[in-house]
Amino acid sequence: MHTEELIQLGFSKNEAQIFETLVKFGKLPVSDISQKSNIHRRNVYDCMNRLIEKGFVFEIPTSHENYYKVVNPEKLNEIVQEKQKVLDKILPDLILLYNKESHDEDVYILKGVEGWKNYMAKILETKQDVHTIGGGGLWTDPKLRNYFQNFLSEAEELGIKFHLLFDYEVKSEKREILEELAGTNYKFFSKEYSTNASIDIFGNYTVIMSKGEKSLIDDSLLTVISNRGTADAFRVWFKLMWKACD
Repeated sequence: MHTEELIQLGFSKNEAQIFETLVKFGKLPVSDISQKSNIHRRNVYDCMNRLIEKGFVFEIPTSHENYYKVVNPEKLNEIVQEKQKVLDKILPDLILLYNKESHDEDVYILKGVEGWKNYMAKILETKQDVHTIGGGGLWTDPKLRNYFQNFLSEAEELGIKFHLLFDYEVKSEKREILEELAGTNYKFFSKEYSTNASIDIFGNYTVIMSKGEKSLIDDSLLTVISNRGTADAFRVWFKLMWKACD
């Protein structure tokens, strides 16, 4: 099932389930759609009207009861194309407004999976090497899997290097991050120095984040400090810790 992906394209959960049901079984009456999608009949009617309005479903009248069928799923491309046109239209103005304000010194909070994506995008934006203190390998969390693969490819193209001081558990549990970053410059803390937080330093940024034992925490917080002096100080402390791990 691709419910989550369809939701990201603008479908409601029920609309996504109904759409996939019709894709799988072809034309169906409302009673069968309700049964196969496990959605109440009344809600099916409401969703069907919206899907018809969006152009993803059409109605087939019969003498007994009406049937419904989806159009070719390739129509989903139109959603992406239309959103891209809207974005292309407004993005230059938004960037202009953003650049009118100085962002050299800021402190702000990012939260959850999307917060992690935003901070990783900031790494690519700065195009600077990353120094990590107390890494736990959370980039390989399933919720970041596809994003992480693209992130690594772009980072390599930009020449970004990673210098990582991992927690002891990354090594003892042979976490997946070691395979993903094979050949990268990394060392490990001793077991007594493992914590539930880590710090990334890149460019002018210092990012302090909470972490779970092995997986990403949906409501985890990332404190982002944008200040050159702070970042430089943490890079000096990183060098001290790096030598201590020899």
